[in-house]
Amino acid sequence: MLKKRIKLVAGILAMAVVITTVPAEIFTATVEDTYAWDKSLKFTAGAHLAMEETVAITEKEEEYLVIAIENGEVPWVTQARIEAEEARRLAEEEAARKAAEEEARRKAEEEAARKAAEEEARRKAEEEAARRAAEEEACRKEAARIEEIKRQQREEANRKNYVAPTGGTGQDVVDYAVQFVGNPYVLGGSSLTNGIDCSNFVMRIYEAFGVSLPHNSYALRSVGYEVSASEIKAGDIICYQGHVSIYMGDGRCVHASNSEDGIKISPKWNYTHVITIRRIFND
Repeated sequence: MLKKRIKLVAGILAMAVVITTVPAEIFTATVEDTYAWDKSLKFTAGAHLAMEETVAITEKEEEYLVIAIENGEVPWVTQARIEAEEARRLAEEEAARKAAEEEARRKAEEEAARKAAEEEARRKAEEEAARRAAEEEACRKEAARIEEIKRQQREEANRKNYVAPTGGTGQDVVDYAVQFVGNPYVLGGSSLTNGIDCSNFVMRIYEAFGVSLPHNSYALRSVGYEVSASEIKAGDIICYQGHVSIYMGDGRCVHASNSEDGIKISPKWNYTHVITIRRIFND
């Protein structure tokens, strides 16, 4: 006879029934898979019908279960094994829960990092757009300011009375050139009154004295003949890197400087590196 309160699993064809003994004449079974007894009193598994069910078995059924267990035909699972299996199941569930939590945490961190990166990219793009807009606005204002200066310079230039060139000395060249001081600078321009650049300024000044010179600061390095810094005098052409001026005397020079200053007098003729000094009139 089965002893009271010993838990076991009866299983045939890989199916299982958990049975708990009560007084010998009645068995209480928690049924995971329903079972049936065939005519030869052998246990067979059937389709799953209910999670819990109380059944009574006959003495022959009891005898069959005892013999099956003793012969090893039905596995006997002790309480310790059941508890171990339950502990394993709970551990697996806990591991799965933690894995799910870790995966959720990882995804949340990735999502937060993605959003932070997108926000940083958006912020940088907005800052760059604002910077460019500010630069463009500053350039626009600067261009407008320079254009206003040129307009004022042109108006002033048109009010002036210019004296025609006379003589043929370097000083005569300087006297003619300085009356255009204050007139506008225009890159590529050729008008002594309405806008001119540095090489065209030198070319037009000397053109008024019947001397033909090239409109190119590089080409002006080879006109006339070269003199040293110690020999420099009024009317000499001073060639810098990408720029030219006319020496006035007293350490000064006159030249078409830039868009803001226009044609002006600089107090120091060698304010930047001088490549060569060329003389046209040897007076």
